[in-house]
Amino acid sequence: MSQRTPHDYLFKELLTPFFEEFLQLFVPELAEQIEPGSLKLIDKELYPEWFRDQGRRADLLALARLRGKGRKIVIHVEHEAFSRRGFPRRMFLYFAHFHEKRRRIYPIALYSFPRPLKPGRDRYRSGLCGRKVLDFRFQVVQLNQMCWRDFLGHPNPLACALMARMRILPEERPRVKAECLRQAAQFVDTGICSPPLILSQGKLKVLSKFIDVYLRLDPAETRLFEQYCEEFAPKEKEQMNEILTTWELKGREEGRAEGRTEAQLEMLTKLLRHRFPSQADDFLQRLPQQPGEGVLESLIDAALTAPDLASLAQFTDR
Repeated sequence: MSQRTPHDYLFKELLTPFFEEFLQLFVPELAEQIEPGSLKLIDKELYPEWFRDQGRRADLLALARLRGKGRKIVIHVEHEAFSRRGFPRRMFLYFAHFHEKRRRIYPIALYSFPRPLKPGRDRYRSGLCGRKVLDFRFQVVQLNQMCWRDFLGHPNPLACALMARMRILPEERPRVKAECLRQAAQFVDTGICSPPLILSQGKLKVLSKFIDVYLRLDPAETRLFEQYCEEFAPKEKEQMNEILTTWELKGREEGRAEGRTEAQLEMLTKLLRHRFPSQADDFLQRLPQQPGEGVLESLIDAALTAPDLASLAQFTDR
């Protein structure tokens, strides 16, 4: 996996349309207590006072009402693609921020890192002079603690995507990709079957993109993947072909844009290393993971005449 893989972006893109399914899959005890139809993701523009003076904004926040009580709660899901010691403290600071605003908050950490395999931390503690002053606990969903086989045939559409980040042996990757796509295909409306849930083309694209990014196969793996697909029933293959055709067309469009972005990023790298050799790499690391063509064009123009890298700080805001 490339170091520049935009993990946070991909998980946010996946969970935004499937937030309710995420709770049903991993936090069913909470999902059962939420009043149907009350769950809504929070638009940061509508609640600016909740985010004022926050250096790093929470990944995903939702408002919901508890069933039969009418009481509103905030659900906070924070994604962590790498194991970091300071993460539990950050979870507490988010909690404290909303607690100060008298909001009832349910904190959830989503760990997607492949290593380490040991259980991730689910608490933040602080004490002084032998006294426990603080013991803050949060819910943990750790994908590498789960086996992809346990989610085969699961009726929740989110499962077919997140299987790609669960515990997988290297030799299982082609099989897992085939099973993920076969599972996603059950939600395709082809007119040849009637599954309990039909997803929109937009949601299917989100699922297939996530699977493809995290299970990108080399030529040998691709041949195995194709062999596994040949074992599927004709109806399943027809449904999968619909996903793969849409995916292929979308990939061509994205590939052209990605090629332009890579060329601009290469040009920017050479320019910064020429003008600011001792600071360029550190600056490039702080760039957004998906800066986009417009941002890169503006940054290249500004870098040509900038007196120092500090004057380009606006481009490193995440």
